[in-house]
Amino acid sequence: MCSSKKDFAKGALFGAALGALIGLLTAPSSGDETRKKIKEKSEKYLSEGKDKLEELKTEGQEKLGALKTEAETRAEEVKDKVYEVVEEVLQEATEKVKGSTPKKSDKSRKFNGL
Repeated sequence: MCSSKKDFAKGALFGAALGALIGLLTAPSSGDETRKKIKEKSEKYLSEGKDKLEELKTEGQEKLGALKTEAETRAEEVKDKVYEVVEEVLQEATEKVKGSTPKKSDKSRKFNGL
């Protein structure tokens, strides 16, 4: 859910709660009835808020899990590619070493052994 949708939802929820409170306070009923209505409404909105928070938490955990899985997959692909490149470089280096002329110290060892 993008930020603007969250902001809109928060604003709508706040506006509804504020409107309900103003409506209750200006309604022609006794103080006891008004307090009872305010308590009931606040409990209802608190319950709805908790439910929405739990829903957002679950949604966030699911998205986090999907991102983690994707990151692990990408990391494994990069690791495999690095191993391939290292293997190619080692192979090329080995071929160059085998194909090169012997070092001076190698030649002197051959002659010293005679």
